[in-house]
Amino acid sequence: MGFRLKTILGVACIEALLVFLLIWSSLAFLRGSNQEQLIKRAETTAQLFATMCTSPVLTLDLATLKSQVALLARDESLIYVRVTSAAHGVLMEHGDTRALDQGGPPVPQGGNGLEDGIADARADIAEGGVRYGWVEIGFADTGIARMLTVAKDQALMTAGVGMILSALFSLALGTYLTRQLDALVKASNAIGAYRFDYRLPVKGRDELSQVAKAFNSMAEELRTSNRQMEERIRQRTEELARANESLQSEMSQRMRAHRDISQILNSISVMLVGINRQGRVFRWSKAAEQSFQLQAERAVGQAFTALPLPWDWQAVLHCVEECMRSVQPVKANNIWYERLDGTDGFLTITASPLLDEKDTISGCLLLGDDITDVKFLEAKLSNAAKLEAIGQLAAGIAHEINTPAQYVGDAVTFLKSSYEGLDTLMAKVEELSRMPEAVGESGARILGDLLEEIDAGFIKAEVPKTIDLVFEGIERISTIVQAMRRFSYSGGNEKKNVNIASAIENTLVITRNEWKYVADTVTDFDPELSGVLCLPGEINQVLLNILVNAAHAIGDAVAGTRGKGLISVKTRKDGDFAEISIQDTGPGIPESAGDKIFNLFYTTKEVGKGTGQGLAIAYDIVVHKHGGALTYRSEPGKGTTFFIRLPINGEPEATGTSP
Repeated sequence: MGFRLKTILGVACIEALLVFLLIWSSLAFLRGSNQEQLIKRAETTAQLFATMCTSPVLTLDLATLKSQVALLARDESLIYVRVTSAAHGVLMEHGDTRALDQGGPPVPQGGNGLEDGIADARADIAEGGVRYGWVEIGFADTGIARMLTVAKDQALMTAGVGMILSALFSLALGTYLTRQLDALVKASNAIGAYRFDYRLPVKGRDELSQVAKAFNSMAEELRTSNRQMEERIRQRTEELARANESLQSEMSQRMRAHRDISQILNSISVMLVGINRQGRVFRWSKAAEQSFQLQAERAVGQAFTALPLPWDWQAVLHCVEECMRSVQPVKANNIWYERLDGTDGFLTITASPLLDEKDTISGCLLLGDDITDVKFLEAKLSNAAKLEAIGQLAAGIAHEINTPAQYVGDAVTFLKSSYEGLDTLMAKVEELSRMPEAVGESGARILGDLLEEIDAGFIKAEVPKTIDLVFEGIERISTIVQAMRRFSYSGGNEKKNVNIASAIENTLVITRNEWKYVADTVTDFDPELSGVLCLPGEINQVLLNILVNAAHAIGDAVAGTRGKGLISVKTRKDGDFAEISIQDTGPGIPESAGDKIFNLFYTTKEVGKGTGQGLAIAYDIVVHKHGGALTYRSEPGKGTTFFIRLPINGEPEATGTSP
């Protein structure tokens, strides 16, 4: 809406408001004045009519009273008239008196004003101070209404003419006032369009002319300022361009450095977890994602202690708290955690402090290195070194035992052959002792005493038995020596065709001292199973570990009794596989153990009795080195059976053998 239209509308609204107030106040004054005169007229008429009716009322001259009422009724504005006697009631009435008949409010002495367009009045009829009756009169304000309508029409007509004249005046005034303002608007638009050379024409000496001069001066200053600003903007743009180029180069270098650091951190095989001072995770490496199957998006920003990590929280938190307290790197070894395949794993945790620019602790960096395979390898190397030492010792012992066993055997052979001659001699002496005629009685007696002195009968009966026992012992020594030699022979890293039955018998001989006091052994070998392509030394170790475990289990079951258990070893050929079952009558394996018995360092034995390495190493040899399977079936209280399944031709089993 333009300024001109606003001026016209403003003047018109003010004019209309003033005219309305004037008309309203005039009509209100006119109405009030006329009503007041009508009321006074009604009161005066009531007083006069009461005076006129005094004599007829006292004399009950109704004819006179009627003529007076008829005279009064000639007034067109009279609505009603009633004459009432205090003693005889209504004597005469004229007009519409229904309002009085319906029990309307009594009209007070002198009148009650103007209500419902009727001016009511009442006057008493009295004589000598005695009230004999009263007169009630009502006049209509019809004349007043007609007069007010005419006055209102004339006032509205006058107001309309005045408003039209005011609008014309406002239009002329607005046109004059806004002409210079239009020029200012055009000039402002030109300045807004960066036309700083635009100038306003200056006419006259009024305020608008002064505004035009000020505007032209402002435009000149704006043109000068604009030139200076353009120059500064050009210089600043050049500076920003150079700074932006430098920033782009720096950002590119930082992005490359960030990418290189991210690649390095993601390529690190150790788990890397960053924890701030508030205990929340701010870094979660790729190795940590893979180890715990927890994405960085879910870990970063969370409280470290709220993460669902299956590890030894007590040891880890102790390491973090000690690092925060001492502001020194803290290292903890052999921290347990659960690997993705459900097996037990071990970590080396290193907590390193992180410092801010004020050299105060701002968090710590956890590095977790999985040492499970290293510990497994250490255990295998330790066991291998132990077995190698045992094998070398066994070979040496076998060699050392074999040499004296040979010359003991030779000596016993000599004694046996010598005894045969001695036996012949004693037989001859015994025969001569019974022939006194041949050697004489004294010679026979001497020979008899000699035979009795040396207890020839005992020697003749026991020496052959003793020699047989010596030969049996030497044969057993030879068997043990041969078994130790065969057991200690590893064959290197090359698979060889091994007679499984022979390997089992050798292992039973070697482990005899473990089971002979607590169990008997029974073997059942499949004649169709001749040889299996395997690593001899490794399979001997598997058999040794399982048989020793069986002996220990039975020993725990029969402890405190004189009974013995039973170890049953069976072999059978199952297609392209050889299956060995080793059954014991021990207490069985708890159901809670499950396949954890094949985990490294897991044991169901008491502390100090088991290392938790035997079955883990056996599982690694059978499954990973031979592609076979190592499983078990156990019934608590009745015993356990281990099943060793090996490919006969050395080829891995296609279905996989994970526990």
